[in-house]
Amino acid sequence: MSKILVPFDLTAICKNVIQYAMDLHPTGTTIDLLHVAKYKLGERPSEGYQETSKEAVTLDKVGSFVDEILYSKWAQRINVLVETGNILDSIYLQLEKEHYEMVIMGTKENHTLLDRWFGTHAYNLSVNVDVPVLLIPPNAHFDGLQRIVVASDAHIKNERLLDFIRTWNTTYKTHIQFCHVQQDPSDQFEQEGGKIIESYFEKNPVEFSFEISVMAEDDIASALLKRTDEEQADLLMLVSQKHAPLADLILKSTSKELAVRSMIPLLFLPFAKTKRSPLAEVND
Repeated sequence: MSKILVPFDLTAICKNVIQYAMDLHPTGTTIDLLHVAKYKLGERPSEGYQETSKEAVTLDKVGSFVDEILYSKWAQRINVLVETGNILDSIYLQLEKEHYEMVIMGTKENHTLLDRWFGTHAYNLSVNVDVPVLLIPPNAHFDGLQRIVVASDAHIKNERLLDFIRTWNTTYKTHIQFCHVQQDPSDQFEQEGGKIIESYFEKNPVEFSFEISVMAEDDIASALLKRTDEEQADLLMLVSQKHAPLADLILKSTSKELAVRSMIPLLFLPFAKTKRSPLAEVND
């Protein structure tokens, strides 16, 4: 049975994230809910510390929070984990302990909080782990997957990325559009990248449809959001990878803008790394 990891706090946004995770994986999946407290359970905060209901975490509160959203059929498929310390460190440690196919996290409505969470947590997580990271914006609800846009660039040459897309979409059979944002007129992606994609799927037949598109735009984030809106897409896939400092800064800026503005979930795929995704291994 496959497993996914869902870090959460005691907010309505995270209730929505957990609900999305359950709807996305209706059968055959165990969900580990990870809550990271700021201090140990039962430990009194230091003098001068302003305690709040969210920070004064107890197992009972976490249990009550989860009980509010659980279906009876999920009772045996959800584990609640409570740790203390730094949230990223706790996630990394949990990923080392267990074999997960995906991490699912929520983003925040407040842009200041979002910058903190996405800029320092979700983005750093997406480029430093070997599993996909799915970001769920506030108010996003799973209503099936009809159309997916895949932000496509030179990384499309990585066959492991196409392996993941093929394997993952075998369940949903969703139409996929590989969308490339062309910033340089000499860019030959439509010819070169298109041939790679078409050749791959000729060798690996699938039961879903796909297409390749190119948009000539200066602003990558705006172009991708425009395309997802035009296509009424349910999901945007991106590849996260470490580049040279300048390229990394551009990617981070684009990714943060997408998280702020996107109304649909973003799935970051770490397939520039040498290690394969656990999902690809499980489904081989």
